[in-house]
Amino acid sequence: MRLALDASALVTPGTGVASFVSNLMDALAAMPGGPQVEPYTLSATAGLKRSAIGRWVPLPAGVVHRSWGRWSRPRIDTWLGAPDVIHGTNFVVPPSRLPRVATVHDLSFVEFPDETPLHVQRFDAILARAAKSGAWIHAPSDYVAEAVRLRYGSERVVTVYEGGPAVLTAEEVLSLSKPSDRRTILSLGSSAPRKRLPMLVRAFAELAVDRPDIDLAIVGPSGADEAALQLAIASVPAPVRSRIDRRGWVSNDERDRLMCSADVMAYPSVYEGFGLPVLEAMAHHLPVVAARATSIPEVAGDAAVLVQPDSLEDLVAGLSGVLDNEALAAGLVGKGIDRVAGLSWHETAVAMTNLYQRALGGR
Repeated sequence: MRLALDASALVTPGTGVASFVSNLMDALAAMPGGPQVEPYTLSATAGLKRSAIGRWVPLPAGVVHRSWGRWSRPRIDTWLGAPDVIHGTNFVVPPSRLPRVATVHDLSFVEFPDETPLHVQRFDAILARAAKSGAWIHAPSDYVAEAVRLRYGSERVVTVYEGGPAVLTAEEVLSLSKPSDRRTILSLGSSAPRKRLPMLVRAFAELAVDRPDIDLAIVGPSGADEAALQLAIASVPAPVRSRIDRRGWVSNDERDRLMCSADVMAYPSVYEGFGLPVLEAMAHHLPVVAARATSIPEVAGDAAVLVQPDSLEDLVAGLSGVLDNEALAAGLVGKGIDRVAGLSWHETAVAMTNLYQRALGGR
């Protein structure tokens, strides 16, 4: 089977989608008898900049996305050679007479349109047309799969979990950690409203009163809720405020160091399609406290403390339980390692290949 796979996300690495595409391509390549992957890059300029991955489709994404939301033109088949199946890995799969699969990572553009860029909002119309014309849809969780079925009225929706990140050894964690007599609550992710970071700041303010040795590190790029986050930080009494470290993007090495040095990951997000940071924390032997919302319980299983979404009281209780109970924290670390180890990219590649075969067979 020749598989045309959209690798456009790899042109700008560092995103969750780029990680998904890279890991899937590697796993498919390593699978005996797997499909012959022929990546393509949809971009007006990537080829000129010599950054295109695989075949270069020299069309401006913004223009064709608007067109694909209204019509089944232009087709890009001539640029793809002669594949058997096309996989759009980042919500968008182009119109084609060939069998198609689209990966839908979440429906945030439907649930939170006010905090979604216009070019991302266009995915909704593109997916609606793709589903209506018979494309198969890959969802990374049962939660997303059911939401897609309800939104687009399609039964050609299949859940295939992503693989987990590599689990560090105890020696690797120790070598990456930064010894300190302080304890740290870590948050990773952008300051989007659904991440509920202002509430995390308020929870920390309550916890910090009786725990002078704890700090809060909020790490990730600015989002639509950055002003509210800054206001929440400014509202905390000065002695506690000085223990809050708000920083933006960090390198992968620094991200590893932060996870290995922290004592608990706080993830109060109320909307996730998969929740990769939860698994990343577990792979770094870091216990997790997360909201019992959307796909998070499905992905975390019993390896995290799950709290009521939007409940400050529950978030404080969950974090204090992990901070004050070493046995609980150690148990979560062990369960987290097992949970991540159970999600293999090889199994993802096998399941995706089965989906490609279904698309090819029209069933």
